[in-house]
Order: sequence, then structure tokens, then C-alpha cells
Amino acid sequence: MFTEDLSPFFDTTYGHAVTGTIKTSGGVTVRTAPVIWTNTLQGLAVIADIEVEAVLPSLVIRTADLAGVVLNQHTITIDGATYRITDRNDGGTGTSTLKVRK
Repeated sequence: MFTEDLSPFFDTTYGHAVTGTIKTSGGVTVRTAPVIWTNTLQGLAVIADIEVEAVLPSLVIRTADLAGVVLNQHTITIDGATYRITDRNDGGTGTSTLKVRK
């Protein structure tokens, strides 16, 4: 089975990653982990010929770093902002994509 070395992507010094801090809903730190963070605009609807957009932040994280994380019960803090983890998509490649909300 082929296993890719993901460490260059999740390198917070020279790679694409920043550090995220995963916490319980009570604020107890579970772990810190490198994440690839995106804060993208996505079209939601067209109303009266006007496209409505919203910021739908997401991040990519190593699946192993999500052990014990429960949707809507854990948060992640990135660059000083805290987000609730609302959705998880395991890619089957050792990484997972998380949708988060403030």
C-alpha cells in the first residue's frame, strides 16, 4: 500500500500549515495540530439576479489528529479565532476536511 509523507504539507514553518488548538466545549485543550486553513467565499443562492455569498471556512487536518473529536462538541482555535467543528469528511488518504463555524 502506498503511503505519502504528508509532513511537508503540514509543516508550520516552511509548508502550508498553521497551528490549530482543538478544545472541548468546556475549553479544555485536547491537542494542538497543524492544519491547512482556508476561509473561502462560496455562492449560496441567487436572489433577484443577485448572487448571495458567505464565508464558509474549512480546514484539512491529519485524520489521526482527530482521535476523540466529536462534531459540535469540540472547537478549534486558529490565529486567535475559535470555531465550532460542524462537519467532517475523511478522505481515506490520511487527511480529513473539517467544516467549521464561528
